[in-house]
Amino acid sequence: MTLNKHRLQGIAKIRQRTMSRIEFESLLSSQGYYRKGSAPANGERLKVWYGHATYDPIESIHSGDGRIVITAYHPAPELGKGDDHRLYGMERSTSYPPLDLPIEAGSFRLWFDGVNNTPDHP
Repeated sequence: MTLNKHRLQGIAKIRQRTMSRIEFESLLSSQGYYRKGSAPANGERLKVWYGHATYDPIESIHSGDGRIVITAYHPAPELGKGDDHRLYGMERSTSYPPLDLPIEAGSFRLWFDGVNNTPDHP
């Protein structure tokens, strides 16, 4: 119940502790955010992600039925994940393969910075 504790880029300060999903998503979409996905969260709740063309992504926690938004925030950045490079002021490198390549069935090879990291080749 801490929706009012976090600042969201491009969104006026939210004063309510919780908000209906419809009202919250209307607020976000009016500023160009879009829903990216959702997944179950701890405590029988729902985690929902929102993206934006220029602002950092938003992660939110909803009630188990998805009708009430309990909190929303910009998660800590993770290097190599999507467009989070903007959080560090870095430019996306085009000289290396992306870190989010699909995994082939039966393959345990990981590629990082163009080097094959396998158990045989640490």
